[in-house]
Amino acid sequence: MTEYKGSAFLSSKTRMALACTIVAASAFLFIGARSVWSTDEGRYTAVALQMMRSGDWMHPGFNTEEPHFTKPPVTYWALAASMSISGVNETAARLPGAIAFAMTCIAVGLIASSLATGVGPAGAAAYAVTVFPFVASNIITTDTILTMWEALAMLAFVKSWPALDAGGSGVGAKPRRGWLWAMWLAFGGAFMTKGPPGLVFIPAFVVSLRMFGGWRAALRMFDPVGLLIFAVTGFWWYAVIIFGDPEMGNYFIVDEVYKRMFTGAHHRNSEWYKSFEYLGILAAGMLPWTAVWLVVRPWWSWGGGQFIRGERGPVRVFLGLSVLLPLVVFMLAKSRLPLYVLPLGVPLVVATVLIVEERYWKMTRTWMLMVAMVVLLCTGRAIGGAIKHGKDMKTLTENLTPDGKFDEIVFVNRRPKYGIAFYSGAYCEEVTLFDTKKGKETLKEELEDCEVGKTILIVSRPDIEADILDLLDSSGWTVHERMQYLDCLAFYTEKQQSKTGAAE
Repeated sequence: MTEYKGSAFLSSKTRMALACTIVAASAFLFIGARSVWSTDEGRYTAVALQMMRSGDWMHPGFNTEEPHFTKPPVTYWALAASMSISGVNETAARLPGAIAFAMTCIAVGLIASSLATGVGPAGAAAYAVTVFPFVASNIITTDTILTMWEALAMLAFVKSWPALDAGGSGVGAKPRRGWLWAMWLAFGGAFMTKGPPGLVFIPAFVVSLRMFGGWRAALRMFDPVGLLIFAVTGFWWYAVIIFGDPEMGNYFIVDEVYKRMFTGAHHRNSEWYKSFEYLGILAAGMLPWTAVWLVVRPWWSWGGGQFIRGERGPVRVFLGLSVLLPLVVFMLAKSRLPLYVLPLGVPLVVATVLIVEERYWKMTRTWMLMVAMVVLLCTGRAIGGAIKHGKDMKTLTENLTPDGKFDEIVFVNRRPKYGIAFYSGAYCEEVTLFDTKKGKETLKEELEDCEVGKTILIVSRPDIEADILDLLDSSGWTVHERMQYLDCLAFYTEKQQSKTGAAE
């Protein structure tokens, strides 16, 4: 368009080059600057390391005695594969999240370009410099990988319905089956990453089709071949695990679905008023685009009947429902953590790109602001890696582990800090001092099971130091070194021949 020529606007090739640069910098720059933190990052890396050590990639666990089935294995597989190829280091541990973040940026750009012409590069760059997704991409967890699958599912859904291309109308048209199958394949990947939360966009898709195409359009989404693809890709691992242990079916349904949705059993901010924290998280996390919604072109400019009946009504409703319906589910669920709402950033950024006039996304000034934003964010990531924190597992390991090697790390009466396993290479195990926790091994039982000459690092709180020392002495263990860092007390011990024969 001739009105866009001149120094104030960038060519399409320049915009594409800038978008690629912004996405690459946001995704990969300084990803290894920060150490592994406790607790989530330590848990995920510890399970991945156990897969690498044992060769068992089907049964996630911290060690041979402590399985960990709270999440499906895709994230663990990605971490284990990355560290197997690139070594056990922070960059390798965060590479899967970085790749998933870059893929999500690309998916957002493609969704935006499908709904409105000429804004694809802007969509990818806009997502790359959004604060919440950027920060989350550098955290070792399931959520960034889950968001990638859900973004790909949304892209395939948009592509499957010709009516949504470039904001068209007539959603009742027959879908493109290849893209519909791709959508169910992506939902299968999401389900294998985090289970039911991977399906939060499905109600929004169905309601959108029902509103504009009737029940026939909505039912077409559930294509038999697509459902079969989803069942195979999303449930095969669950089927294998349940076949090996039928009781796991009850665990997956009751513990990981019912209790998380309807009870506070998992202690994830179940208080009703904490559901409203999601609104603040999204408002702050969607910066700098929150200002766009409030200032540049307010969301209420979509108001009135034109919101639904206008030329772009189906697109607006589709994006609105893709934010509101999942948000309601997350707010009603009794298990709440900030990263749960990360996938909502996808439709929010796409909507942001669409409500701003196309010419703004071609302006030099807009792109320079996004370049400045990515420089600011990446600088913050680099500086953050140099800041010492109580959850820093590298610092903790350096302060608790002696120069010598030990066979195992045993945590007594405290939540394990599995990040120590990442830096020490040793197994981690949780025990109790006395038999106070059903299903947990006691320290005495752990000590008796060890062979003479085995060395372990016992980590506890300082208040039970005397009890641990008495038990070590009576069980034939020698304390080589005592160390303390913050509230972590550690004993570097070795099993000797007991005077009383207890060590036999």
